[in-house]
Amino acid sequence: MRPEFQASNPKELNFSFCLSVIIGIGTGSGTFATNQGSGSSQLATGTLAAANGASSSQSPDWSNIALPPVDLQSASTLRVGPSGSVLLYNFDLHGEEARQAQLQAYCGICRQATGVHVTTSCFSVWRKNKKINGFGKVIPATLFSQLPPGQTPVRVFFFDDNLDLHGGESDAGICNLRDTHTSQFVDFAVGRNGFTKGRAGRHTSILHSTEYNSVLVKANILDAIEDNDYFHRIIQAYSKPGEKLIVFMDVNSTIVCNDSVQSKDLSASLLSTMFELMVLVPRSAFDFGWAACPPVNVTKRCSLKSLVKDLTINDHRAYNTFFSEANCQTFLNDLIKHADVRWGDADESMTPSDFVAMYTEYLQTVSQGIDASGTAQSWFRCARAMQAEHLLMLNSFGVDTRKVVLATQPDETKVLQLCVNYELWDKRDVDKFGDQFSEPA
Repeated sequence: MRPEFQASNPKELNFSFCLSVIIGIGTGSGTFATNQGSGSSQLATGTLAAANGASSSQSPDWSNIALPPVDLQSASTLRVGPSGSVLLYNFDLHGEEARQAQLQAYCGICRQATGVHVTTSCFSVWRKNKKINGFGKVIPATLFSQLPPGQTPVRVFFFDDNLDLHGGESDAGICNLRDTHTSQFVDFAVGRNGFTKGRAGRHTSILHSTEYNSVLVKANILDAIEDNDYFHRIIQAYSKPGEKLIVFMDVNSTIVCNDSVQSKDLSASLLSTMFELMVLVPRSAFDFGWAACPPVNVTKRCSLKSLVKDLTINDHRAYNTFFSEANCQTFLNDLIKHADVRWGDADESMTPSDFVAMYTEYLQTVSQGIDASGTAQSWFRCARAMQAEHLLMLNSFGVDTRKVVLATQPDETKVLQLCVNYELWDKRDVDKFGDQFSEPA
């Protein structure tokens, strides 16, 4: 049964969960503050300290200016978890009528929060609309020319391994970039709205704009594992001193090596991750089989991992034992007879020897780059460097955020839980979301 929504009444609720954030983090520069004595539900903030690091973008330079308060009195809330112990703030970011006001309220909270917090986005809306950008994770964007005078300038980052670089509203992808003034979709393809393309690490693509305060990063978990300063290095390169930084961060395959969480050994986890990042491009339609698994017909571009899943869909054991170096090499040798194999968005094809060399090199470094849960050390280093003055917002469709929260900020009473269109979630997502809070911290 779904929890009922209610409009927050400051006399009854008194924003207790939000106040725990305030008490835990403190009321210093850049954190939430509230006028508790008067019963007001406004959140206010002081001046933000300057961020270090040079910027490679050509956007305007800014100075520090205080932010105005945000009123949460009309926010929809619900309680989940054991005895309703967790308070969620729900935002309607997919409804046409409510989106603009809700987006501005959501953006206002993000401007003023510091530390690590969580937004759980609406997977069912994205899935039902064929997983296109226009129904993906809502990311606020503001034109530099429309930043209100007298406010601290804000730079928004979005890290996600599923970011599609085509950038159109109807293109397949996960980034629902929305103008905070109009709530209209912002096309982020190269050459539109000031967006140009940059690179980081070996495999990471970055779209950044001279017109909007947006930096969109197609993250790569292997880059994140290999470089312990991966996230912070990118953020420093594309931000300016004096800006408040809002960093939206995906979890699985962005900061967490998912198969490590599923208890695969290190070698198998690495091979599985590489197959997820490698794509096949058929020269023409073909049938492809593996071992005792029946063949499948391959007609379009897909990841090697999705092909393995299709082949082993009725043989759980075959999938669980697939990711060995010998199996992957044989699989790749057979596959290149029918299709070109590429790394992510690269144009050039990979050879089996390229694959072996990359695997060998990564195997030597990956063990130093993740913790026991498979979380990249670069995430923890970024959080330590930024959470005192800026916002790190875990943004996921799933229920994979709590483990990261507890590993990063053990006192979860300091973590604000936001959700998007909870009323549209599937029952499975509702149940899994609530159940995660029943697990011991």
